[in-house]
Amino acid sequence: MPVALTHGELLDLLRRRGPITRRDLLALSRLSRSTLVERLDTLQRLHLVRAGARRSGANGRPPVMLEFDDSSRTILAVDLGASHAVVALTDLSARVLGVKRLSVDLSGRPKRVLNRVVKAASSMVDQHGAGSHGLLGVGLSFPGLAGSEPGTIEAPAVLAHWDGLRAGDLLGTALGAPVTVVNDAHAMAYGEYLADGRRRTLLTVKVATGIGAGLVVDGRLHWGDSHGAGQFGHMRVPGLDERCACGQRGCLATVASGRALLRRLESDDIRTLEDLARAAEQGHEPALSALRESGRAMGVVLSGVATMLDPGAILFGGPLGHLEPFLTAVRGEIQALTYARTARGIEIGPTVLGDESAVIGLAGLIVDTQLDAKGVDRLVAAGAPQDRLPRRSIVGASS
Repeated sequence: MPVALTHGELLDLLRRRGPITRRDLLALSRLSRSTLVERLDTLQRLHLVRAGARRSGANGRPPVMLEFDDSSRTILAVDLGASHAVVALTDLSARVLGVKRLSVDLSGRPKRVLNRVVKAASSMVDQHGAGSHGLLGVGLSFPGLAGSEPGTIEAPAVLAHWDGLRAGDLLGTALGAPVTVVNDAHAMAYGEYLADGRRRTLLTVKVATGIGAGLVVDGRLHWGDSHGAGQFGHMRVPGLDERCACGQRGCLATVASGRALLRRLESDDIRTLEDLARAAEQGHEPALSALRESGRAMGVVLSGVATMLDPGAILFGGPLGHLEPFLTAVRGEIQALTYARTARGIEIGPTVLGDESAVIGLAGLIVDTQLDAKGVDRLVAAGAPQDRLPRRSIVGASS
């Protein structure tokens, strides 16, 4: 006899197949009517399921459609870059309710940066509200890795003063919600997948001060066994011998990262990535030449990765990833060096979501981890506050 679906498994089914009538949900879940009523009533008490519109085109009285309640809680997502931060408030479907962009300096004191983030985040919650059940969680993406302890940061050498920072404790105490730390390129990749989930294999590359990559396969973000996947800037480029900040020689970052390009263009009075992008758009030849060289090196390394992975798309984000001279150079190398059948099927271009990729990815990751089947079952075990019970049960509605 098959094991009955738990509350969490039922919600997962409804999220994937909804909006759906109670009758159709009964057939798909194979639960008894009484068990389905109990499961749905509990999920409604937790503000995870709601009655939607009635189904159009039905004979007689149209049945009520049941759906995931994506407005009952919200998520704060923070994408930290070397010089800019995006702070967003989203619902549980990763729709952005409010967004603020801040100028920050990660070379400065971490607590000062995080205090500015908290101020912006608190302002958005005050403006838009946190939903009837408050914040589900806070996501923080960072140009480094999540530390071995939850909520901590493992920072690269150039941001050594952030290494070991208990960012989760600092943000969680201030914002009153659990904090998840994620690599920025990983968050960007998942956000791009959520924007267009047609591709079975999606590779994204962030080209900013440093270089990072994220990979989504069959709808799942690839973390790697040590959660260190995607350190793309530290892949070796044949013929390079310059020492990288990581201590190795010949890393892609030494020729293709924003840091490397700014060092090369310093004599042209190009000091920031914004200066570089502006110069390229104005036809400044040294800037164009530097971007082409970066793109060619990137394409050489990506050709091997692409031949191995056979991705449907390679999308570039960050302040330099969308620039056409860079993209043209990448495309040329990939088309020339990648296995022909693979190369024909790869879309190469800029990210769809721009600088909101990471915050949308963070929101999706938090929902996936905290409202997966086990997470929902934990909420059920904890119970729902009686003063928040809905006045009218959806299970009494017409199926």
